[in-house]
Amino acid sequence: MTTKEKVLEFLEKNRGNYFSGQDLASKIYITRSGIWKAVKQLREEGYPIEATTNKGYCLLDKSDKISPQGIKKYLSLEYESFSIYTYKETSSTNDVCRQFAQNMAEEGTVIVAEEQQCGRGRQRRAFFSPKDTGVYFSILLRPENGALENSLKITTMAAVALCDVVRLLSGKSAGIKWVNDVFIDGRKIGGILSEASVGVEDGRVEYVILGVGVNLYIPNGGFPSEISESAGSVLDAPQTDARNRTVAEFINRFMKIYKSAFTSAAPSVTQASGAERASPSSPCTAPASPDSTASCTPDSLSDCTPDSLSDCTPDSLSDCTPDCDYIEAYRKMSIVLGKKISFVKDNIRRTATATDIDDSCRLIVSLESGEQMTLSYGEVKIEL
Repeated sequence: MTTKEKVLEFLEKNRGNYFSGQDLASKIYITRSGIWKAVKQLREEGYPIEATTNKGYCLLDKSDKISPQGIKKYLSLEYESFSIYTYKETSSTNDVCRQFAQNMAEEGTVIVAEEQQCGRGRQRRAFFSPKDTGVYFSILLRPENGALENSLKITTMAAVALCDVVRLLSGKSAGIKWVNDVFIDGRKIGGILSEASVGVEDGRVEYVILGVGVNLYIPNGGFPSEISESAGSVLDAPQTDARNRTVAEFINRFMKIYKSAFTSAAPSVTQASGAERASPSSPCTAPASPDSTASCTPDSLSDCTPDSLSDCTPDSLSDCTPDCDYIEAYRKMSIVLGKKISFVKDNIRRTATATDIDDSCRLIVSLESGEQMTLSYGEVKIEL
């Protein structure tokens, strides 16, 4: 850990409190000159550190700056060993996470960005990812049970975890539009994109990259016109440390569900194994190191549509036990069940009523003819 990282870690754990240069030097075992240089670097990077004569240095409570140290202070003990990398700007966190996966990074590697230049959702649609208003992150997973069908379950687990984080931060109830979009009051506030690398010889999943994008605040000037009627935010006003807390609380909740479903071991960081043989191509080149930038111009679009949606009152999973039924929670949080929907299958647009979600997270629909159909993937639209 560098001197700068040590200073930031200490100040993050003691937000709002002042420490003299001598106090910091004695607590972190660094020279006063080293403390001064580290604080100077952190302030240049945008951390609101106040330096006051006779009082010392203080990381102000109002900070909403993303950092590994800021995230880790909210993590449950069993996930504190996760490797977390933060970027001011990148192509997409999934792209960067894939690079780590190819280099044999361990499960629990987390990539977080303040801004994405090529954020994407399903069907490679652009995901609007501006700085200062959202948080965008990806988690590297290496499930012990490498069956391909489990990738859909991972997306489902993530949606449930994200809804619970929304409730924790805002007190609002969030709902899920099958399979990967999260809404509040009919507006999309978050999306999930899971991408898997599958072995050619055995067809088993070698790793999964779980990408999450969340609109925490409404951007200055509002959302682009293309999504202004469909996009929303979790919070109505800035909240201290909301972005660090969002990432950490998501990890706490998602990993509890994931470990319970896919492993028999206690939550831990598992060693990477296997090599990538097939992975989706990337439209942008990801940066090679944290806090670097990428040069790619995104389309001002989002992976959401202005569907007519209804409110949902999900049960909170804050006290989720290791054997909790995340699929049942997903059903309760669904905003499509019982609704008339349309979808495309075999190049034909069909209308139906969404009736259930099975234990494999597939959507069961009833066509107007009375025939039942099961959807494993795709996009549905709620009809007026």
